[in-house]
Amino acid sequence: MPPDASAPVILIADDQKNTVIALRRALQLEGYQVDTAADGHAALQRLRSAPCDLALVDVRMPGLSGLDLLTTARAQGVQTPIVVMSGFETLATAAEATQRGAIDFLEKPIGTEKLLVTVRNALQLAALLEEKAARERAHAAHRQLVGRSPAMQGVCALLDRAAPTSTRVLVTGERGTGKELVARALHEGSPRAARPYVTFNCAALPESLAESELFGHEKGAFTGAVAARRGLFERAHGGTLFLDEIGELGVPLQAKLLRALQEGEVARLGADGAPLHVDVRLVAATNQDLDALIRAGRFRADLRDRLAVLHVVVPALRDRREDIPDLVSHAVARLAAERDLRPRPFGRAALDALAHHDWPGNVRELLNAVERILILSDAPEIGAADVAAALAPPSARAAAPAPGPTAASPAPPALLWDAHVPFDDQVAQAERTLLQQALAAHDGNVVRTAQALQLRDASALYKRMRVLGISPRGRRRPGTPSPDAEGDRGED
Repeated sequence: MPPDASAPVILIADDQKNTVIALRRALQLEGYQVDTAADGHAALQRLRSAPCDLALVDVRMPGLSGLDLLTTARAQGVQTPIVVMSGFETLATAAEATQRGAIDFLEKPIGTEKLLVTVRNALQLAALLEEKAARERAHAAHRQLVGRSPAMQGVCALLDRAAPTSTRVLVTGERGTGKELVARALHEGSPRAARPYVTFNCAALPESLAESELFGHEKGAFTGAVAARRGLFERAHGGTLFLDEIGELGVPLQAKLLRALQEGEVARLGADGAPLHVDVRLVAATNQDLDALIRAGRFRADLRDRLAVLHVVVPALRDRREDIPDLVSHAVARLAAERDLRPRPFGRAALDALAHHDWPGNVRELLNAVERILILSDAPEIGAADVAAALAPPSARAAAPAPGPTAASPAPPALLWDAHVPFDDQVAQAERTLLQQALAAHDGNVVRTAQALQLRDASALYKRMRVLGISPRGRRRPGTPSPDAEGDRGED
């Protein structure tokens, strides 16, 4: 039975030619594809460079033994199932091989029936392990899609059905709803999860450059093409290609994308030879109405139909307000881990205030608001006033009266997010405002202020005061350099 292109690929790594010939013949007669390596180093290189479904590895090989190959391969992230073969070793060797990651052990000489049974069992076990891993990856990806609302549960149920397939998926929803998280969940929950996940924003490049980025080019294809370059389709071979903002793709390039989807082939710019076959799962996303774009002649209906074999609509946050407490809790934990922000609970009044906001920027806007609140408020529990201050429009900043701190509880800073001011400058101003209020509340006593702010000691507070140019009474010292100037400054 000759092997076909879809048959499992089995690597035989053994320095004994007669053994290799016998094993290869038996496996090929069963329809398997067979590759060979004469030593451990060659086998390791083969496992790293090209995927195979199973490896049969001899224990005693020149250069790199089968056991060392196992250890090195697993340390380098190679997940190919490996069966170890030996004609000299003991049960202790078999046990050690299993401990190092072997899926089974074959004792030489190897009969044909024993070989085929072991190979079938190993492939079945590997498939079960991969299925289990795919479910775990899908579960982990779903954890990023926070929410127990019926709308989000519907999305997750659809992903559970779609992820294990190679079906093309169109993801739509307003900006900030989490469309890229959906695309990632589709990839992580699929058999392609160990293969490349490649993303491309269709609005990021002009069409002439986007074509080269997607399909690649040969050397000399255009001015500046000093070397051949693989396109994103080639780089995503065997995995997933996520095209974000697909509605921004120009109509001429849409035609080439449609052809790539229809034929499963791509041609580099300037290529003279045959097109390249690619195995890619495509996931596309947009916040635009593709039907409206089609009516306006800006999007091809046949491409929309190719993309939307399955259509996932990610709901707006205003349509799942009951998920806001879970989203806030998730955001606080993530910000504490990634941004070193002090985690604090959001009280019921704060959560109610967040639930009554319209959230035109959806989940992304909510996450930004939670981060801003944690920066600007030093309250032990976030309240409605903290939320109101963080959500007030920028124009209210100038009209707002100066905060009046009390000794018991400093008022929240009046500083609001401004899209025209660099992030680091806004953070510095927020920190300066917080320290000024805290110092004023403790009558300029640095030690008591440091204790109230839960800093490790007063020297840490003195250092921040020097950097920000604040006197012990909480005022900005006249003539101090900008807060991002280098070096410490002496006290007055």
